[in-house]
Amino acid sequence: LAAGRGAVVTCLAKGGPAEADGAVQIGDSVVYVDELDVRELMSSPSSERYDVSRGVSTVLANALLGDTGTAVKLGLVRAGEETIIYRELRRAPLRPGCQWISTPAEQAAP
Repeated sequence: LAAGRGAVVTCLAKGGPAEADGAVQIGDSVVYVDELDVRELMSSPSSERYDVSRGVSTVLANALLGDTGTAVKLGLVRAGEETIIYRELRRAPLRPGCQWISTPAEQAAP
């Protein structure tokens, strides 16, 4: 989590919705998850708008994970850019023992 930038993507679940779609890249900043403004959440975690009693990371994780099969709309900003790209993905459960992709080179590998 980076104040003012949103949540920076540092890894993706191999075969997960974000990796399979290809729209989310390592280094992207997630600035919206559906209606959740991640930048606002991180800049004022004591805000009455969000229940952060269990932590900012938990609020963000719950927003991202949601119910399997439901849509999640992500607002992403690429590193070095300012334009928000919106992408809708379908949530899926993480497979047990899934591998994590943590570099752009791994993401591009077949």
